[in-house]
Amino acid sequence: MILKAYIFQYCTEFIILNGNFDTDEYKKRVLELGDSAVFAQTSKKFKTHIHTNHPGKAIEIALEYGPLEKMKVENMKLQHDNLQIFQ
Repeated sequence: MILKAYIFQYCTEFIILNGNFDTDEYKKRVLELGDSAVFAQTSKKFKTHIHTNHPGKAIEIALEYGPLEKMKVENMKLQHDNLQIFQ
């Protein structure tokens, strides 16, 4: 099985504990850092999932909009390389 090469190495997810801010501005800023973005919002929270080479920058931007919870950064290249070992 051959998997595509990753342009963006880190799968980055977090929740901003604030659902009341300019989400269009936020999305524009975060989307400059990567692709495969998914956003979800409630009145009190805003979830972000993005593939990026700069997870720290994505987290720093998010912190401007509120405190964070459930932060996760996974190295997709490492996961792929480990998968190849077992095949």
